[in-house]
Amino acid sequence: MAPVIFRHIARRPAGSANNARRCGVTTQNHSGRGTVYRRILALIAVTVGLWHLGCGAAHIDRVQTFEPRDLPRQATGTGRVAGTAYYIDATGDLHLPVLGRVRMGPDTAYLREEAQQLSAQLPVVLDPPLDPRAAPWLAKTDDRGHFEFTDLPAGKFLIIAEYSWLYGRGYATHHVALGHVTLADGETATVRLD
Repeated sequence: MAPVIFRHIARRPAGSANNARRCGVTTQNHSGRGTVYRRILALIAVTVGLWHLGCGAAHIDRVQTFEPRDLPRQATGTGRVAGTAYYIDATGDLHLPVLGRVRMGPDTAYLREEAQQLSAQLPVVLDPPLDPRAAPWLAKTDDRGHFEFTDLPAGKFLIIAEYSWLYGRGYATHHVALGHVTLADGETATVRLD
């Protein structure tokens, strides 16, 4: 898994040279200090991801239950959602995700409960785990934070983006962004999650 993380760190978007220097990450020098920092940053990103997946977290019972009748009547359609996930900090700096996962499902009370727990950023995991049918559409962000869902049926959807980014001298953090979108058949929607 580590080589994938290194590849994402090395493929930073244009204009991020200052951030790379602050992090001590270099792409030209594959030995010495730059390699050490890349390994440390990768370890931090993996640790943050594992923490968020529930390692060492308290477990609480779900209030909502999954109802299959809440799923769209049609499994596919001609709708499309394209979006960008990013974070703007208090100083106005834009952070693009290093590791990003975007899930989308029908806007139900069950999925909203999951979204609220994730956005609270608490070390708490709901039991039982999220039923995968509740958010059947999955995507990963690219190195510029873009993601896309295609062949969507008409309906109201909740989008949950979870991503990490690197800043400072080797610090990693995790962010959750939520979005809502309503699609008609054949419609294309664009969302920005921050």
